[in-house]
Amino acid sequence: MLMINEPIKCTLLGNCYSGKSHFLNCIKKPNECNEDYYPTIGVDFCLHYLKNKQKVHLWEISGDPRFYNIISSYFKAAKFFIVFCDLNSRSSILGLNYWLDNIREFSNYRNNFFISIVCVDSSKYEGNRSF
Repeated sequence: MLMINEPIKCTLLGNCYSGKSHFLNCIKKPNECNEDYYPTIGVDFCLHYLKNKQKVHLWEISGDPRFYNIISSYFKAAKFFIVFCDLNSRSSILGLNYWLDNIREFSNYRNNFFISIVCVDSSKYEGNRSF
């Protein structure tokens, strides 16, 4: 059971260019949210407070395969996972299984965790990103 003063650990997952960084940057700086893309090197972190003063630790894991060997440690204490998928990328869609399998394998909570899948349409950002 999660206590109200205990931080919630949430891990953001998905292939490269799936929208994780954009999502996290909009939470960090809501008034400066834009479509610029800066790839995450390894991991990124944000501390966020919900309206009820609940702390949420948001960990964004790079979708770059070069960093896959470090990701398991970010699954351990996470109870919430948000998996991002770009509907215009076959590899992003196929990558969903990879991320879901890793959650099942590495989460300390085994079958007692929450997963949300966020699907994005990158075509509306094509002029602003270099793929």
